[in-house]
Amino acid sequence: MSFAPPKVAALLACVLLAACTGDDESPDEGRRGAAGAHEPCSAARELVQLTRRGYFEGRSPDISLVPRAPNFIGSASNPPHTGPWPFLTNVPLVLYGPGFVRDQGRLSIPSEMADLAPTAAQLIGFDEWPQRAGRVLTESLSETEQRPRLVVSLVWDGAGWNALEAHPDKWPFLESMMERGTTYTNFNLGSNPSVTPPVHASLGTGAYPASHGITGVSQRSKGTTLVDPWAQFDSQWLRIDTLADLYDRSLDNLPVTGMVARVNWHLGMIGRGAAAPGGDRDEVLLLKNTGEAQGNEEDYASPPVTEPDLLETLGDDLDAEDGEIDGLWRGRPLDEVGIRGNSPAFTRYQGVMMRRVIDRVGFGADEIPDLLYVNMKETDLSYHAWGMDSPEVGDAMAAQDEELRRLVEHLDEQVGAGQWVIMLTADHGLMPDPERSGGFAIKGQEVLADINSEFDQVDNDVDLAYHLTAYGAYIDEEELARHEVTRKDIGRWLAGYTLGENLDGDSGSSGDWEGRESERLFSAVMAGTERVDPCRQEE
Repeated sequence: MSFAPPKVAALLACVLLAACTGDDESPDEGRRGAAGAHEPCSAARELVQLTRRGYFEGRSPDISLVPRAPNFIGSASNPPHTGPWPFLTNVPLVLYGPGFVRDQGRLSIPSEMADLAPTAAQLIGFDEWPQRAGRVLTESLSETEQRPRLVVSLVWDGAGWNALEAHPDKWPFLESMMERGTTYTNFNLGSNPSVTPPVHASLGTGAYPASHGITGVSQRSKGTTLVDPWAQFDSQWLRIDTLADLYDRSLDNLPVTGMVARVNWHLGMIGRGAAAPGGDRDEVLLLKNTGEAQGNEEDYASPPVTEPDLLETLGDDLDAEDGEIDGLWRGRPLDEVGIRGNSPAFTRYQGVMMRRVIDRVGFGADEIPDLLYVNMKETDLSYHAWGMDSPEVGDAMAAQDEELRRLVEHLDEQVGAGQWVIMLTADHGLMPDPERSGGFAIKGQEVLADINSEFDQVDNDVDLAYHLTAYGAYIDEEELARHEVTRKDIGRWLAGYTLGENLDGDSGSSGDWEGRESERLFSAVMAGTERVDPCRQEE
């Protein structure tokens, strides 16, 4: 039934073999030669381009790091889904809407996350859309003068192609939509890092982090301070308006624009609400694990639809599905808020809330096209709790698939058959288990310690390198000024950083990697947007 796009299949084979290496390149000049085998230079060019698109000066890490797949920076027990590799950045895009979207099945035409906003603008007849990174996916749209009453942009969080392939029998309704609409098999996030906040902002704005300014789950604000870009549900870090912002204002806020999701990071889809000049309080329902609403009532209106007792009832129903009423789902206690919030019971609850919002707010109730944004996060949450191949991830997908079927039926009943469009995608794939892929979990604290050991020569109890994410290192600019060293110097040194150096002092793990100590850990290293590893000379 299911399939993997060619680029993803090739990368997955490479990851599982852990053998994407080629002839060594000439060592870089500088404080240390970049020793150890690494990929041919051509292998990382596209990865570098995605990383440049994701970089915003002053907010992003000062030194961007692209580990050699299948290596990653983070914990082996909970690997991050962060990186520019196709198995994380190639995700499905399914457009479905009889009368508005062509029934042509799968297309291999390249497309990217920034294409969703201009395509939605074309569908709703918004002619004032500005020129940005994305393009209109005209090859998927039917020729018609009619406009849909509602366009739903729906994100299955974490359900990239590799995640779908890991659970091929759990999404039959989505599979049927793929065949009956237009499915882009060569659809890419378009930027790195592949994490929720920047990708959702790209979907909403039709631009990339280099323009919209949302760069990660945390980003620098001032000095060495890092902040959540959507802390307090505040849009201050979003530099440009979303489609919802621009379209709503253009019609004096007559369209209904809104969102149903779970966390603040999803607000990049809908935008600023009343915080935008001339904007209004868009309808935004953000659900806590308890089933209650959360958010910023000053900028967004929270529809009064929640019913936490219903979530408990759905948890009881889930408990009974295995034929034994014991308060457990797959052996885990459903009375624990975190367990229930990661379970199919919550997916079903969100589905009910989504349909209530559509009805009570009046999405698609008149001929003025409306915009609704939805994120269903349970695939991602189950991955972080139990791993990519776990049955819990399969359960999450199956529940999301059933809610997708119910949504389609509901839209036909409430909005009208042939009056709506769904654009379904994912914000990233999932990192394979390192025991299966052979990937090395790069210890971030060891990288920081090694940078400071090599370069921090001022004895003032202030670290030169002060924070490492899964995609780069933050450098204290004031400390940098006190040293005779530059970001490029540090980046060139990291280009030669090896597996053995990262193992330094970890006698318990060294035996597992015997014979690989000289392997370079990074495919590409950038200081700002400038590549500083040996392959920079071939660009």
